[in-house]
Amino acid sequence: MTVTEVDIGLLMACGVTPANGIMYVSKDGSNRGVRLVNGAQLPSQGLTVVSENPVYVQGNYNTVNKVPAAVMGDAITVLSSNWDDTMSNQSTSSRPAIDTVVNAAFALGPNRESTSSYNNGGLENAIRFLEDWGGRTFQYRGSIVGLWHNQQATADHRCCGSSGDNYYNAPNRDWGYDTLFDTAQPPGTPKGVLGLTRVAWSEGQI
Repeated sequence: MTVTEVDIGLLMACGVTPANGIMYVSKDGSNRGVRLVNGAQLPSQGLTVVSENPVYVQGNYNTVNKVPAAVMGDAITVLSSNWDDTMSNQSTSSRPAIDTVVNAAFALGPNRESTSSYNNGGLENAIRFLEDWGGRTFQYRGSIVGLWHNQQATADHRCCGSSGDNYYNAPNRDWGYDTLFDTAQPPGTPKGVLGLTRVAWSEGQI
């Protein structure tokens, strides 16, 4: 997977975060993804990141001065701050994770859950992993919505261990709804939806 890396902290330091709080990132071609890094603190108005590609959230996300946030992608994988690209094709034990916290709504797609024996573990595996999380905790506060089937990240989940096709060990899942959404929703997310209409969109560069 070749990723386009988005450094949230650097965008904020340069003053080029989107004024409306909505950022679309995409890369054409096969095996392309988007990786969000340095996202412990987000813009004060909140941030919604959208991509047609698989999205990787690396490290603690939206943990400093928490704001309404969302990530929407073909699939979403959480990587701990301990992730090392050079170990990506090594055994699971070579990729130890550390405790990680993410506060954001996730809109993503499952893969083949409607096919017998291919439910990929259901909701607990809607968020994907690539590391050895054994004994480590992934704390998640948000809201998970499955709106489509994966179009790009279509491989099956392979847990647990290093043998065969397995490539991760699951974390201790401390998951819950973020009550912040009761009073403040992420930028661009629907409020009181009665119907949806597809409209034109424009493309730009930062």
